[in-house]
Amino acid sequence: MKKVLLAAALALAAGCSRVPPPSGAASTKTPSKPTVSLKAGAAEPASGAEEFLPLQVKEAAGISVGLRPARPRPGQPLEVEVSLDTHSGNLDLDLVAIATMRAGTLVERPERWEGPMRGHHVKGKLVFPGADLSAAKRFEISLELRGEVLVFAWEL
Repeated sequence: MKKVLLAAALALAAGCSRVPPPSGAASTKTPSKPTVSLKAGAAEPASGAEEFLPLQVKEAAGISVGLRPARPRPGQPLEVEVSLDTHSGNLDLDLVAIATMRAGTLVERPERWEGPMRGHHVKGKLVFPGADLSAAKRFEISLELRGEVLVFAWEL
């Protein structure tokens, strides 16, 4: 029992990594779905990598923000994967209210946020429904985080 508690405490101190069961203990690992990492420099998934524009990561107000938009397609909403991380409070932000997408004269707010909005580590998706970027050469997404503005831009 002491080995399990010590291993759990060490894992928390090392950044929330998975704790392996102590030797001789039965594994309780359950199969999990494959996930896509939103960390800067992470390898793209083998299938569908061309469906996304490059990940960009920036920081403001003690929050690390990663954005990775899907490649824009005519007639389809623009979907943007979002990853937020902080260790200085909860992420209780209204991303629909603080995000703006711009491409030339087009200025649009997201229609919805798909994902949780509590805790220190949040992942989800912003959806911009009318984002026709077929004629655009560049677009940007800005987020106002607690008085600071982050601007992410992609060339098409």
